[in-house]
Amino acid sequence: MSNDIIVDAVVTYSTEKSVDRGIPIASGFQPFLCVEDKKIAVEYTYPEGEVVYPGDSVSLSMRMKAAEISDVEIYKGMSFELMKVDKRVGEGTIRTAPRTVE
Repeated sequence: MSNDIIVDAVVTYSTEKSVDRGIPIASGFQPFLCVEDKKIAVEYTYPEGEVVYPGDSVSLSMRMKAAEISDVEIYKGMSFELMKVDKRVGEGTIRTAPRTVE
């Protein structure tokens, strides 16, 4: 059975002009985490009831499959981009050391 990795991060979503996205973001919106030229599928957990607007920053948890990041070092302080299809929709920084969960 493959374990998952969870980290906490701070993410700033791009303004609507930069991504043609003027709608709020909430749980269910799942851009890829991009690091070292790799796109990693991530499950985002926003604070309960949190709605994020373009330009806002939010603290959240990210869960990813360990198998998807086996060749990428994930560490506290690491910067990353968020991509939806081929558009950059935000950027962030990992705030906690990765922890493994089943």
